[in-house]
Amino acid sequence: GEIARTLSELLTLPTPTVSLLLGQGTGGIALALAPADRTLASQHAWLAPLPPEGAPAVVHRDTDHAADREEFCLRLADELGRALMEVMALDRHERLSLRQARYRGLGL
Repeated sequence: GEIARTLSELLTLPTPTVSLLLGQGTGGIALALAPADRTLASQHAWLAPLPPEGAPAVVHRDTDHAADREEFCLRLADELGRALMEVMALDRHERLSLRQARYRGLGL
């Protein structure tokens, strides 16, 4: 029930939203990221938020395969800023309509 309430609130939230996918997985967290106005994903993204070391720890059982943290964070900050500026530039009603249409089209 709580996941449904959260999704409902996110779909109607007037604030511009950007979600970031850093890993892969399923469940409530993955569902909660879906209704954002924009969704960004790192290369080889999983569907659950993980730090840069998280995915290699799960896949390779070590952190030797992790991305360069400094470069990753700098690129991430640039992309988050760009995506947020894009959604902030949209009219509120247009943004909400696009968000709801995108969410309704998931899996089709």
